[in-house]
Amino acid sequence: METALLFQETQRQAEAARALAHTADAVVLLDLSGIVRYWNPAAERLFVLPADAVLGRRAATAIPQW
Repeated sequence: METALLFQETQRQAEAARALAHTADAVVLLDLSGIVRYWNPAAERLFVLPADAVLGRRAATAIPQW
C-alpha cells in the first residue's frame, strides 16, 4: 500500500513538473532554506542562468538579481 501511494505522489509531481516546464512564466521553487529546487526554461531566459547553475544552491547567492 505504501509503495502504491508513493508511486501516485511521484506521478503527480512529474505531471506538475511537465506543466511548469511549458508555461511561459518563470517559475522558481525554493525550499524553506532558500535552496532552489525547481527552475523552469522561462526562468533560464529571464535570469539568463541555466538550471544547472542554480539548482541545489541558495537563491541569494546563485542568482545575482535575487
